[in-house]
Amino acid sequence: MNLLKRPSSLLLIISAILFGLSLAFNGFCLGQDNCWPGWGILIMGAMGVMGLKGNLAWLANPLLGACWGNVFYINRKNAVLLSCCALAFSIMPFLGFSVTTSESGTNYEHISEYGLGYWLWLGSIVMACVAAFLTKSRIG
Repeated sequence: MNLLKRPSSLLLIISAILFGLSLAFNGFCLGQDNCWPGWGILIMGAMGVMGLKGNLAWLANPLLGACWGNVFYINRKNAVLLSCCALAFSIMPFLGFSVTTSESGTNYEHISEYGLGYWLWLGSIVMACVAAFLTKSRIG
């Protein structure tokens, strides 16, 4: 079957576009004048993963990438597992955890506002999750 004729492939493309767009907008704000753009969160977020629970949301990024690969290569079981894990990590900021806001790991702040970048990123993960569930496993 042609790759672009699969519904999961179209959703995968939409997911990637939403992810790309999310990088251009603020992901979250920590007060009125301290907003973090999506690209900054993507780059700096890896440093905070071992810190606070709120920073664990960053782990949704590599899980999302792995999900895309499994949807593309038609591995439904792994794609579903990875997308569900990415979704679980991506909603962690709603649990009210603080995030690390400095390289030293000593500044902790609560998210005061979710920007458009966060919602686009979350939409990207949801699209990947739907694509994973629509993927038909290869036989044999």
